[in-house]
Amino acid sequence: MESYNQLILAADLKYISNDELEGIFPQIDTVARMLNGLRSSIIKKLSTVNGKQ
Repeated sequence: MESYNQLILAADLKYISNDELEGIFPQIDTVARMLNGLRSSIIKKLSTVNGKQ
C-alpha cells in the first residue's frame, strides 16, 4: 500500500495522470492479495510447527 500511496502523490504532483493511476491499481491490488495470502500461509505453518514442539 505504500507504493500505492506514493503513486497517489505522484498523480497529485502531476508526474502521472489519474488514468495511469487507475490502470495501475488492479495490479497493486493483485500483489497485495498475493502477499496477504503468503503471510497467512506462513503464519499458519509457523503455528503448526510451534504447536508440535
